[in-house]
Amino acid sequence: MLQLGRVLVFLALLGGRLLAAGAWPVVESDLPADPAVHGGTLPNGLRYAIRPNAEPKGRVSLRLLVAAGSLHERDDERGLAHFVEHMVFRGTRLHPNGSLTTSLQRLGIGFGPDNTAFTFWDHTIYHLELPDTAEATLREGLSVFREYAEDVTFDPALIDRERDVVLNERDTRDTPEARSGDANLAFLWPKSRQVARKPIGQEAQIRTFKREQFLAFYQAWYRPERMAVVVAGDIDPAVAERLVADVFGAMKASGPARDEPADIVPAETSPSDIHVFVDNNLPGASCTFENAFPDPRVPDTHAQRVAELRRGLGFSMLQRRITRTARDSGGRYVAPAASVSRSLPGWSVAVLGASGKISDWHAFMADIEQEHRRAYLHGFTASELQLARGAYHTSLDEAVRTSATWPSSWIAGQLAESMVRGTVFATPAAYQKDLAAEIDAATPAECLQEFRHAWGKRAPHVFISTNNLFHVTPAEIAAALNASRAVAVAAPAATRTVEFAYNDFGPPGKIVRTERTADLDVWQAEFENGTRINFKPTAFDANTVTLCVRVGEGRLGQPRDAPGLNLLANAIVSHGGLGRHSQEELQDLLSQHSISLSFDVDSDALVFSARCARSDLALGLKFIAAYLSDTAYRESAMPDARAAFGSMYSSIAASPAGPISVQALRIVAGGDKRFGTPLPAELEARSIPEVRAWIDPQFKHGPIELGIAGDTTWEEATAAVAASLGALPQRTARSALPVRAPVKVLQKPERESYSATTEPKLHQVALSWFCVVTDLGGVHQERRCHLLAAILSDRTRVRLRDELGAAYGCEAEFVQQDGFPNFSYFAVGTTVAPEHARRAIELMKETFESMRKKGLTEEEFARLREPFIRDREVDLRNNNYWVFTVLRDAQQRPERLAAARDRVADSAAISRKELEEIAARYFKASRWFEFVAYPGSEFRLFKPVLAR
Repeated sequence: MLQLGRVLVFLALLGGRLLAAGAWPVVESDLPADPAVHGGTLPNGLRYAIRPNAEPKGRVSLRLLVAAGSLHERDDERGLAHFVEHMVFRGTRLHPNGSLTTSLQRLGIGFGPDNTAFTFWDHTIYHLELPDTAEATLREGLSVFREYAEDVTFDPALIDRERDVVLNERDTRDTPEARSGDANLAFLWPKSRQVARKPIGQEAQIRTFKREQFLAFYQAWYRPERMAVVVAGDIDPAVAERLVADVFGAMKASGPARDEPADIVPAETSPSDIHVFVDNNLPGASCTFENAFPDPRVPDTHAQRVAELRRGLGFSMLQRRITRTARDSGGRYVAPAASVSRSLPGWSVAVLGASGKISDWHAFMADIEQEHRRAYLHGFTASELQLARGAYHTSLDEAVRTSATWPSSWIAGQLAESMVRGTVFATPAAYQKDLAAEIDAATPAECLQEFRHAWGKRAPHVFISTNNLFHVTPAEIAAALNASRAVAVAAPAATRTVEFAYNDFGPPGKIVRTERTADLDVWQAEFENGTRINFKPTAFDANTVTLCVRVGEGRLGQPRDAPGLNLLANAIVSHGGLGRHSQEELQDLLSQHSISLSFDVDSDALVFSARCARSDLALGLKFIAAYLSDTAYRESAMPDARAAFGSMYSSIAASPAGPISVQALRIVAGGDKRFGTPLPAELEARSIPEVRAWIDPQFKHGPIELGIAGDTTWEEATAAVAASLGALPQRTARSALPVRAPVKVLQKPERESYSATTEPKLHQVALSWFCVVTDLGGVHQERRCHLLAAILSDRTRVRLRDELGAAYGCEAEFVQQDGFPNFSYFAVGTTVAPEHARRAIELMKETFESMRKKGLTEEEFARLREPFIRDREVDLRNNNYWVFTVLRDAQQRPERLAAARDRVADSAAISRKELEEIAARYFKASRWFEFVAYPGSEFRLFKPVLAR
């Protein structure tokens, strides 16, 4: 993906700090808190924070915080905090045996993102997204949290059933990157409680926890003085405050409290050293310089925030510099990253790292060392600081500009985080007022001072993560780094300020046809050169515009004998820059504006997507027009592309479902190599000339249609398009594109089951099923297939997770692909332990057959339909829905406007009989493709199916 935007940095870098140990840190800050927040503490000690918020309209986000996590476990309780979180959903006094999930579904609250929880080192958080703002619904949501807080039953039979679910989650999260992170933490703080108390716990204890242990932990830590409730949404705060008091006011602790652990803050780091972490599924080698420095709890003052600002500017300048030098290195190293973050309580860590080929380890580690030393010794230039200042100002401006319509779920999360960390929840305007002048006043010397403070005076820790082909000892690495230190480094040269070179695409385009659909408030037009625009003004995101530009025919026109060409095209367009601007120059230019831009080869078009400030709409469209006119296709983009592909294949090899992700869709598509993931040799065979030959004609001549939705006007939107895309040379009409032969989809599998093997240490069997729908009859049938998939997903969860206790995640979905009308499909996927695989397969086949022959119960249909309808109501107030579902090609496919018009009404009109007819037609055993990937002696793919 072409990532040219910035990251919203001010909240992450400029928060206050913890001031006291215990359940809730005391907040001391001279920054004014957001006056819209209504907070307080009930007599029993439970805290609450309530903030009215406009978006999404008619919705409420709830959070229940418990100031207890894995750090609060005793030696014989490792993993218990997380296991307790699982058991909360398994059964409460009023809702035994998982019935709470079904009750919430009847309210329109789906299982998953709407109703979920997370356990961390120091806290546990529960989420509920309410479907409406009725007082009864809010009371119901808060009452659910009250059940979580004191009414969990910890049924021994359900505990036993959940053990394998927890272990399955552990295996799912046990990735090479996670193992590397754990090793890095142990390298810096080997004696810390955080190393000894991973939230997931230890298998031996997970398998033997008794009900009494659950109760002891739950009663000791789940108590009102250690809890907080957060409410954010389209509500009256007085009503919410009253309901919180009504629901939680009488709650009492049910057991004796325990003392807060004394060693949550590590006392010291390990001595500076070099550590090599080896995992066979890691690509190449990465080298990270790190310095953990004490960052104790102090009051959050203006002076403290200014110091952090200067430090942030220093690391921002280093990041820009190493990004540029990485490209200049000729591919010796890639993915450079410089940052400073708070990792553990009382500590921050300065980081500088990059990755490279194992064969180049000596050279790329020397590069990192010398760039680190250059920054430490010589600091930064005025031109570098000018760019960093602009990026910070832009970030603050964007936060202020968009804050009025931030989603309630995000605000609820930030409020919860501020309570856990003891930071002030301030408005973006308050941060801007506090720091805007300080950004302009910062000097290179001041930034260098804070940068040096972060790195200290001792040698940094050096952490290497690599695979078993790296046969280099820490002593050899130390010798190489010491030799590098003998090389003198010069001060950085001043860089020139770059002006955007693509401001004139010729005379503005003229509109030759205009149409308005009044009931949807959608405008459509066509320019003289054939560019088509679809536009809807909205106020869902304040001062923000979302847009999507589709050109050409995308993967539909990809040569069938060039698998992976689309992936290489993504990388080359994303990282190759423009003819008159390198990628680094584009990053610098966009860092001064509120524009986030990405590129992707879609199924039936090449797609540029953007989100920008209203004031940057014209510039954002000029960037896209520049790509269509003058994409560079530089060879210098290849190292980054190869590194990304290496990471992709390493992730595939480290995933139980790796072989399925590579080959399943290709097999179902009759061997069509445009589908699935290309094999490494296939992708390696692709070249930049191939990309240019395929992409450039589409960019230069292909039909253009764009969708725009946001806080702007028709006049502004059309003027911006006229000066950019509308001014380009004449476009080929979509009707003039060649007619492509349909995919030769296999309508039924050629064998009962397709099997492959993964590495034996993965410990999980991946199971997937695909059922092809070759004759999808439009959006109305598509909606019914999506709802049927939701019901299938819920049945899968009940059978594999609740009943069998075998799977942590189990999902079913329906996929419809534009451009390939005969290749839509249902897909089901999960992972289970090997001992559960046979029974899981039997249960899934029983599920398919039961839905085909016996249909659906009225209860499950009504229960699952409610969240489905609610989600579609929310979509109508979402710019992404309007742009990427409706407007993107509404002239090529005018039925999209009709689909938006009846989205809610038609969804509500879906009948159980309609879904049963679809299941009866498609869910035959002979139509389901079954894929099984199990641990074996080596990674082996499915036997290929030849193209026909």
